[in-house]
Amino acid sequence: MRKEVARVFKDSTVYGLGSLITKVAVLVLTPIYTTYLTRTDYGILAFVSMVSSMLGTVFMLGQGGSLILFYRSKSEEAENRRELLFNVFWFVMLFAGILVAAMFLLGPKHAAVITGSKGIPFYPFLAMGVLNAYLGLPQAMQQAINRAQGQSITFVSFQLAGFFTNVGLTIYYVVYRHQAALGSLKGTLYSTIVITPIALVIVVRRWRPRFRFGLLWRSLRYGLPLVFHYFSAWVLTFIDRYLLLQLSTTAQVGLYSLAYNLSMVLNLFCSSINQAWAPIFYDLADTPGGREKLPRLTTIYASAVTAIAIAYTLAAPDALLILANKRFHAAEPVVPIVAGGYFFFALYMVVSTPIFYRKKTMWAPVVSGSAAALNIAVNFVLIPRYGMMGAAWATLFAYAFMFLLTRYLSNRLMPNIYENRQLAILVGIYAVSLGASMALVYAHPPLMLDLLLRTALIPGILSLLVVFRLASVNELRSVFKRRGRRPTAAPRVEDREEQERRAETIGSLSDDTGFAPDDRA
Repeated sequence: MRKEVARVFKDSTVYGLGSLITKVAVLVLTPIYTTYLTRTDYGILAFVSMVSSMLGTVFMLGQGGSLILFYRSKSEEAENRRELLFNVFWFVMLFAGILVAAMFLLGPKHAAVITGSKGIPFYPFLAMGVLNAYLGLPQAMQQAINRAQGQSITFVSFQLAGFFTNVGLTIYYVVYRHQAALGSLKGTLYSTIVITPIALVIVVRRWRPRFRFGLLWRSLRYGLPLVFHYFSAWVLTFIDRYLLLQLSTTAQVGLYSLAYNLSMVLNLFCSSINQAWAPIFYDLADTPGGREKLPRLTTIYASAVTAIAIAYTLAAPDALLILANKRFHAAEPVVPIVAGGYFFFALYMVVSTPIFYRKKTMWAPVVSGSAAALNIAVNFVLIPRYGMMGAAWATLFAYAFMFLLTRYLSNRLMPNIYENRQLAILVGIYAVSLGASMALVYAHPPLMLDLLLRTALIPGILSLLVVFRLASVNELRSVFKRRGRRPTAAPRVEDREEQERRAETIGSLSDDTGFAPDDRA
C-alpha cells in the first residue's frame, strides 16, 4: 500500500509543478493587476480569457486526447503515430484557420451582440483573444505528446518558458507602458508568439508528412464525441462571468474574476490528481490484488485532497486582502465559496476514473452537461438578486452535483470500489472549514486577528481526519518519507514494457479524461 501511495504523490508532484507555475503567476500578478487595472479592466480580461479558452476547446476538436491515446498505445506502430500527428496537425490548423477568418470577417459588426456590452469591442480585445487561441494550438499538441510519452522535463520546461515570458511582457506593458487591459492581453499574446515556433519545430521533427485519411478518421472518431464534454467544462468554468456581464456590470465581473482566480489555485491539485491518479488506478484495477487496495488508497488520497482544500479555504480570503488593492477587497466573500466548488471538483477527479477505465466515455458529456445546465439555471436565479455571490454559489452547487452524480455512476460500473462512509465524512469535515471561513469573512475582525484565528483553525480541523481514522499518521508519514527517496536503479525493460501494455487502456489524462478548468483569466 505504501508503494502505491508514494507513487500517487510522486506523480502528482511532477505534473503539479507545471500547473503550480501558472497559479504562481496569478498570485504574482494580483498586486500589479489590482493596482494598475480598474475593476472594469479586470472584467475585460476575464471576458476575453473566457472567449479564448472556449475557442481553444473548439479548435482542438478533442484531438489532444486522441494524440495521448495513440502515442501511449504500444500496439500502434511508430510510423503510424508520426503520420497521425501530421494529419491531425494540418486538419486542426486548417479547420481552426477557417473559423478564425470567419470571426475576423464578422466579429467587428457583431461583437456587441455577442458580448451584450459595447465596452468590449472586437478590436483590439477580442481579436487578440482569438489569435492567442489559434497560435497556441501547436503547443497544445506538443504538450499532449509530452504527457503521453512521460516527458515531464519537456512538459514543465515549456510551461516555465511561457510563465516567465508572459509575466515579463505583462509587467512591461501594464506597469511601464500603462496599457491596462490591453497591455495584459499583449503580454499573453506575445508570449504565445515567442513559444509557439519552438513547439512547432518539435512537432515537425516528430511527424512524417504523409496524408492518411484512415488514420485521421480514427482520431476524429475518438476525439469528436468529447468536444461536447469539453464545451460543458467551459460552460462550468466561464458561463458565470458571461451571465454576470449580461445581468450585472463589467466591474462585478472584474471583482468576481479576481476571487475566482485566487480560488482556482486549488485547480493545481485537481489537474495533478487526475494526471497521477488515472494511470495508477488502471494499474491496480488490472489485478485482483490491486483492486483490493483501491478503496483504502482512494480514501487516503481523498483525505490528502481534503486537507489541502481545508487549509486553502481558510487561508485564501486573507491572501486576497494582503495581495489585492483595497478597491478589490469586496471580492473577499467569493473566495471560500468558489474554493468549495473546486474541492468538489477535486473529488470528482478522484471518483470519475472508473468511467474511463470501463471505457464508458458516453457518460462523460452526460455528467458535465448536466452540471453545466444546473450551473446556468442557478446563475439565472441567483445573479439578479445576489450578484457575484449568486454566481459563486452556483459554481459550488454545480461541482457538488457533478461529484455526486459521478460517484453514483462509478459505483454502478465498479461496485464497492470506494469507502462511502469515509467519503461522506470528508465532505462533512470540509463543510466545517467552509462554514468557519465564511463566518470570519462576515465577522470582519482586524486582519492580524483574522490571520491568527484562521491559522489556529487549520490544524484543529485537520486533526479530525485522524480522529475519524480517515488517514492514519503512519499512512500520511509514508507519503512524505517515500517522496524524498530516489530510485536506486532504473526499471527493467520488462517492467517498462508491462507499463506500456497497461497504458493501452488509458484513453487520455487530465483535461482529456475529465477536464481541468482553464484559469487564464
